[in-house]
Amino acid sequence: RGVVNYFVEWCGLNYLQLNTDKTKELMVDFRRGTPLSSDSINGVDVQFTREYKYLGVFLDRKLGWSRNIEALYKKGQSWLYFLRRLCSFNTCSKMLQMFYQSV
Repeated sequence: RGVVNYFVEWCGLNYLQLNTDKTKELMVDFRRGTPLSSDSINGVDVQFTREYKYLGVFLDRKLGWSRNIEALYKKGQSWLYFLRRLCSFNTCSKMLQMFYQSV
């Protein structure tokens, strides 16, 4: 909590304004049954989340990869389905190869 207060103070000194509506808190903790409590910034409670997507990578409390693998699997399935659909329309092999390599 001290780090959050220091960061808020630093932002104030450097004329930066924190948007508390967009701020979310994700606590990384590998212990079981840890009580969760949210911080507040300038008197506004920060929303607590169990999962957050940052730069296309899903982060969760345990830093697990299962959500990322599921997302990649789903994306791959949709691309393969689209490739099969293109193949069913008798698309030339050059076009299919170009689509496959663009993915």
